[in-house]
Amino acid sequence: MNLLIVHLGALGDLLLSRPALLAIRGAFPFTKFSLLGYPHILSLLKRELRINNIYDANGPFIAHLYTGKKIDFWEGFDQIIFFSHYRSEWEETLRKIDKRIWFIKPFPRDEDIHVTVYQQRQLKDYGIEYSLDFLPLTLDNSMDEIDDIEVPKVLIHPGSGSKRKNWPEEKFLCLIKYLAKMTSVGIIIGPAENKNITKDIMVFDCLPLPKLAKLISKTKVFIGNDSGITHLAAAVGTKTIAIFGPTKPSVWSPFGDVRVISGCLEKITVSEIISLVEGLLYGGENGYEQRTKDRGHIQ
Repeated sequence: MNLLIVHLGALGDLLLSRPALLAIRGAFPFTKFSLLGYPHILSLLKRELRINNIYDANGPFIAHLYTGKKIDFWEGFDQIIFFSHYRSEWEETLRKIDKRIWFIKPFPRDEDIHVTVYQQRQLKDYGIEYSLDFLPLTLDNSMDEIDDIEVPKVLIHPGSGSKRKNWPEEKFLCLIKYLAKMTSVGIIIGPAENKNITKDIMVFDCLPLPKLAKLISKTKVFIGNDSGITHLAAAVGTKTIAIFGPTKPSVWSPFGDVRVISGCLEKITVSEIISLVEGLLYGGENGYEQRTKDRGHIQ
């Protein structure tokens, strides 16, 4: 059988759908598996989903659905699963596709339920049941290596796709200055981030996504806003601190080993984050000795 999954979400959306995608792959172990979406993020799942083909959503394929015509591309699959709310504009074209078509709503519009649970519940209606036990993302061995990069113990990404989701920059600066006295710190920045935040700290500027995933997987603690990169940190199994403001963590929190601090971003204090970082880095019997060693008090 030839199965196509259409997922048009951004990085965080895709990673929240990862448990459902793994469950679909498990339900169809011998099926030819294709994905349609954004290749630079879909490729992160290539190894563990055993993907045969990735089609670019920026190509003509989605536009076909608005034509009302029978299209050869869509006819080439035995089954099609859309991670999308149903779109009436596609109805005429979909009616002409003589295939089994599922729609999995990617997120709840009116319920206070986590995305992973919401999708799990829908797949159960299609006869696919699975647990939500966390498994770290299996990165492709062919992905960019980072042997030439020094990996800090703490990685911070101070940006996101929306300024309203960002913890204040001055608080990130205070956090970075404090942590840099304690341990090795790096920050991840992209085109949208203010470069002034990076002074005297390890900087990782616009890394390709596969290389960034590898880097984050090797650090001890990741700190970030409600962003796709924070979801990536959780997905690769890194201990993650996620700072949430206007969005609901009960629906959108990253899936993995995550500590969420939420509320009014202006009221979330630097000391709250520091306390979490110290607990993650130095918790346990040898915590004090390792903390003082990192600070240079023990030779």
